[in-house]
Amino acid sequence: MEAPFLDTFMSKLDDDRRRGRRLRLRLQTKLIRRTGVILSMTTENLSSSGFYCHTSERLIPGEEFDCYIRLSLDHSASLKQVVLLCRGRVARVESVAADLCGVGCEIDDYLLVSE
Repeated sequence: MEAPFLDTFMSKLDDDRRRGRRLRLRLQTKLIRRTGVILSMTTENLSSSGFYCHTSERLIPGEEFDCYIRLSLDHSASLKQVVLLCRGRVARVESVAADLCGVGCEIDDYLLVSE
């Protein structure tokens, strides 16, 4: 027996060719370039395989980086902060405005740690 509803639902998910489901999350991020330059930015969305953010710095597709993404799980002071430590690379760069770039980043490896 076929499940037409499930087929319809799954085909809509396949319309987005990116790996991983994206969540619209604005999270503080520190991206460390191989040159040692640290960029502060905020993610626009995040998935298990990458994130998208805006920056005034011009990054290069293929450029490797390390980054720290601070996850806010709860606003209560009793919960420790959680940080996502990532190693990744720039997948794409697009011009958003005269002084702003949109950057799609792939996450190659990550580790969750509490502060």
